[in-house]
Amino acid sequence: MMNPKRGTNEEVAAADKKFSKDTLRPADRNYIDNLDKLNSDKCGPECKKSLDSYESNLSKQKKEQDKNPDTRPGDRAGRGETNSAEDTYQHRLNHLRLVRGLSGVGAADQLASWHSVESARKKDAEAQALKDAQNRKNGQGKKAR
Repeated sequence: MMNPKRGTNEEVAAADKKFSKDTLRPADRNYIDNLDKLNSDKCGPECKKSLDSYESNLSKQKKEQDKNPDTRPGDRAGRGETNSAEDTYQHRLNHLRLVRGLSGVGAADQLASWHSVESARKKDAEAQALKDAQNRKNGQGKKAR
């Protein structure tokens, strides 16, 4: 589904750099390149066929996920989950897709989930660092006596 909020050429270039477009898997890189061709009206029949095939595979994956939904209570961050390497890869890919004006099935939800988990992880790390600092301070105070 195309989204009218396609990024400017500068925003697309910045996203490509920030989210490491060059390190995508070949099929995903080809998909992103084909989206660029489509957005610049340079996508011929083979390009369109490739886009359709890729999006068909995404649709099949989504249907499989819908057949077996995650029924665990709460969200990923609330369950103390961390983002896997695959979660991070999909996060990067979703940002590259969205800046090109494509809002795929569940992309916004996946991005929100990834960011929520990262935020919770960061808060936990900050709380632990504060606790460790307090323990060191208390430990040093006892030694001084």
